[in-house]
Amino acid sequence: MFRIALVLSAAAVLAACDRTPETPILRPTPLPPAAPVSAPPAPPAPLIHTMTIGEDAKGTFTGNALGYDVTSPADGWLVVTLTWDVWYNGSLLTMSIGSSEYKPTSPGWSPLQLRWPVTAGQTYRLFVGPGGTDWWYNDPFVLTTRLE
Repeated sequence: MFRIALVLSAAAVLAACDRTPETPILRPTPLPPAAPVSAPPAPPAPLIHTMTIGEDAKGTFTGNALGYDVTSPADGWLVVTLTWDVWYNGSLLTMSIGSSEYKPTSPGWSPLQLRWPVTAGQTYRLFVGPGGTDWWYNDPFVLTTRLE
């Protein structure tokens, strides 16, 4: 008898569920048209300074490459030295000329020096750039040049 009552109760519940109103069909909302994808902004062009051989250029590296144009008065070797306080912010700097990049080495990291053959009357562009992924830039430096 208990089984019959249980079956009848289950049938009543099923019948009650069958009489509920239909669930509305949800339709997806169309997305707005996609905005055109633009390329990320280009990094700012490096600031170019002019310096003469034998002059000390003092600057502050703030994360963007700094350029220096140097014109050689005679044939020889241009020797450029970049000095900064590595322990000030823990940043590393590099120098480049032409397609060559000069990176600092441990244990001292600074000063960094390059030697480049030069011809009288030619202008050479040096760059001071980042030597790592540091973001604590704001490093004062001194760039010196001499002709050998």
